[in-house]
Amino acid sequence: MLVCTSIFANQLANKYSLKVLPLPFDLKPVSYRMLWPTMLERDSAHQWLRELIAECCSDLA
Repeated sequence: MLVCTSIFANQLANKYSLKVLPLPFDLKPVSYRMLWPTMLERDSAHQWLRELIAECCSDLA
C-alpha cells in the first residue's frame, strides 16, 4: 500500500500493472515549499534549477 499523488500513482500503475484506489477518507491539501541557503539566492545555476522545479511542479497545484 502506498499513499501518493494521483499523478504518481497512475504512472506507477501503468508501469507495474497496479490498481489505483481512492482513499476511504479525505486528506487536507498539502503545501510544498522550496528552501535554499541564502548564499545561493543569486547563484545563476541555482536560480535556473529553482525555476525548472517550479515549472515542472506547476501542473501539480
